[in-house]
Order: sequence, then C-alpha cells, then structure tokens
Amino acid sequence: METRNVYGAPATPIAVRPQCLLRATKWEQPFPAEIRAALKMANISGERFGLLIDVQGRTVRRWMEEENPASIPYAAWAILCRLAGLGDILENEPLTPEMPDACSTE
Repeated sequence: METRNVYGAPATPIAVRPQCLLRATKWEQPFPAEIRAALKMANISGERFGLLIDVQGRTVRRWMEEENPASIPYAAWAILCRLAGLGDILENEPLTPEMPDACSTE
C-alpha cells in the first residue's frame, strides 16, 4: 500500500479507505499504513499523538506495526481523523477525499 520515492519523483499519497471513516457501529479498522498516513496528514508524530490522547508512544507504534498490529480504539482513530482533516466521524459525516474508482474505465 505504501510507495517508496524514486529520487526526484513525487511521493504517491496513501489514501484512507472510506470504510475507516464511518461511525463506530459501521467502521472498519484502519490498516497500519492508513494510521501512518493519517499521522502524516495531521503533521504529527506518533509520540506526540500518544501524548495528546494520553497513551504511551509504544502503544501508537504498535498500531502502526505491519506484522501483528494492535487495534487502534475507535475514539483515538476519530481524534486522529479530525486532526488529519478527514472529518469528524463521531458526529458528522466524514469528509471522504475524492478518490478515483478502481473499477472506473475512464
């Protein structure tokens, strides 16, 4: 899901799946790469985010592990979504970024 930069080439952004931006009763856990992407969109480090929500930095690192990731709690994810500009998924409809449809023939 994550792409590596070739020297001089722009980075390809990682999108957060719309299923991760739903209310608590319907949401899907974000993948570790989506958590990292949201932290990047929020321009905040995992350590700083941990301090903000009162969890240890290693807990946030576990959420971002590719192998055997820990589950991020919905409330923490909702805060991160808001910081990242993805919308207030607790109260309002999420702001789903315009993403090309993978099945589109255009």
